Amino acid sequence: MAGRPDYRAGTVTLTNGSKAFTTSGAALQTAGITRGDMIWANGLFLIIDEVTGQNSGTLADACPSGAAGTRPLVVRYQADGSRLSAFVIQLTAALANGNVEALSALQGQANRFPIFTGAGTMDLAILTAFTRTLLESNDVSETVAKLAAGFGWGANNTNINVPGGSLNTLRVNGVYRALGETVGSPPGNGVWQVIHAGQAGNYAVQLAFQITSIAFPAVFVRVLNNGTWGAWNSLTDFQPNLQTVSNFELGRLLSGDRLAYIDLHAQDGVDNSARIIRNSGANGSFQIVNQGSGGIHLISRGGGIRLEPQSDGLVSSTGPIQLPANPTAALHAATKQYVDAVVQTGINANGRYVRYADGTQICWGAVTGTVPAAPGATYASTNFPIAFTASPYTLVSPNTSLAQRFNVSIGAVSAGGLEVAAGDNVGSGVSMATNWIAIGRWF
Repeated sequence: MAGRPDYRAGTVTLTNGSKAFTTSGAALQTAGITRGDMIWANGLFLIIDEVTGQNSGTLADACPSGAAGTRPLVVRYQADGSRLSAFVIQLTAALANGNVEALSALQGQANRFPIFTGAGTMDLAILTAFTRTLLESNDVSETVAKLAAGFGWGANNTNINVPGGSLNTLRVNGVYRALGETVGSPPGNGVWQVIHAGQAGNYAVQLAFQITSIAFPAVFVRVLNNGTWGAWNSLTDFQPNLQTVSNFELGRLLSGDRLAYIDLHAQDGVDNSARIIRNSGANGSFQIVNQGSGGIHLISRGGGIRLEPQSDGLVSSTGPIQLPANPTAALHAATKQYVDAVVQTGINANGRYVRYADGTQICWGAVTGTVPAAPGATYASTNFPIAFTASPYTLVSPNTSLAQRFNVSIGAVSAGGLEVAAGDNVGSGVSMATNWIAIGRWF
């Protein structure tokens, strides 16, 4: 076969030490230039390894310095016989891995197909009738429908009634529809979608979803253990018996704020109460304990917070209850408040204070200043050691043996502090201390 003439079109640019080359106006792919063809450049033939575009490609070896530069493109095609010989050699090497011999050694049989069992080894696998139906599907939807039928489901996994009309005798895995008359249905009326998953015939789990339009449909689960079905347990009306559980933890592996919480949430717009109850007993107590560094916050966004000791039924509370510092404090029979309990005491630069459980707060201290001659002028002021909720009742008294010389009165009073007014009947410029006491409320 006569060789093809050299291809001459455009220019080629070669870079010293690089395998990449580019051309201009060459249309390499259109011209059928491929691996093995050679570029003639300044007396040297450079073998092409790959043509990557109409005007780009790579060489088998890096371009030598003598061929570098831009010049007219001349490509000599590899002889067709040389290409064929190289292809045959490559094909022979590829067929020498044992795969062809392993395939040829198999004897074809009906409903069997070859599979690899190892490197260079093959065997025949069974092609079941069900697998054949899947392979003959025209699209994904048809394949899914056939799989659903194979699992005992209906179209879209919803339309197959429970075989035999009894969930108790069901032993085939799948998704089924249970009606009101279906034996073994969860408590309550309506239609249920039931998932049955089991093994060995005597062990299974059934999960039932109520088909309804309400926002929170009922969900039940039960277990088949050694051939005996247990009772249906609700997953939406969750009232677990933790009698045998020593520790019940929420959010143990979580982090950040609000890492664990119990949400007692009303549904369907109904304003229902919610309770956490410890049943009655002769001993023991109900404790809320924080072992961290933060506090315990009881927060109400409306309606207040009420702690009610009970003996016979619910007991109304006329006001908040403050837990006593003194555990022996008397509980008032009518108000249910610890009336003589001291809740908090303290002292700072502004004076002393005490807070009682019924809301009473008393602060006292002394102020010192230079008394002016004019009567009724403010001569001293102070902040209370702790603020009241509103302006308290106050009383002042001069702390001096010359009390009759001075006129002392109360000036402006607020929830946070007071002013003291005084006048000197004899002269002026005398420094004097005045004792004060304030009585009000801290809640």
